Amino acid sequence: MKSEWGNAQYRYTILLTPDNNHFEALLGLERYGLIERHSQSTPLYPIYIVDRALMQRDYHRELQQIFGQGLVGLDVTHRDILNLMYRHQQFSRVKAVTAKMAAFYLWNKSASGMQDIKGFDVHYRKIRYAFNRLAKAAFIIKSTERRCFMLNSAYLTQHLL
Repeated sequence: MKSEWGNAQYRYTILLTPDNNHFEALLGLERYGLIERHSQSTPLYPIYIVDRALMQRDYHRELQQIFGQGLVGLDVTHRDILNLMYRHQQFSRVKAVTAKMAAFYLWNKSASGMQDIKGFDVHYRKIRYAFNRLAKAAFIIKSTERRCFMLNSAYLTQHLL
């Protein structure tokens, strides 16, 4: 994944290949369906690509199916939180997300002032406020775990537009 992200920014990186001591790792990843051979791959020099579902970063279409026109009025922060929560629920063992988890992820994603503690504190309060607003509007619901939230998959049935 890192290699593909680097390639998209014209920073071409080394690919994982069987001949540079990654043979066992590649077999495991291929067995579990996390990578597959590229269509232009040859038997002598296989080239692998990551599963397209794992490479996806924007889940707007999927969120549109869950929330319908409810997404239209949301600002970027709220949509980023919902995007993060969707990815977490689809690909993580722990399905629920806390505001602190979201704050750390979005802070690292923005890469602005990584060492700025006061800046992170302001950012964290903004994310907690967004979580409260999303919960009040029923986009997310409290999980059984303490301080954790999940997407409200029944949003459209509760809010017929």
